[in-house]
Amino acid sequence: MNIGESAFNLSEELKNRFAYVDWWGMYKMRNIITHSYHSVDENIVWDIIQNELPKDKIELEKILDSLD
Repeated sequence: MNIGESAFNLSEELKNRFAYVDWWGMYKMRNIITHSYHSVDENIVWDIIQNELPKDKIELEKILDSLD
């Protein structure tokens, strides 16, 4: 939930500059977990944790390095 909320609160300028990152997808996942938690498929969440978050972490670290 924190990732999605943080992605939502980034400036539009930054999100546009790094448009290859799925900022909207991060926020949508936050909304699903927050508002539809009773129907969340834990297998999908686990798949995202295992397969998508590590890739996102690498990309976000590259972005942070480029902003220095």
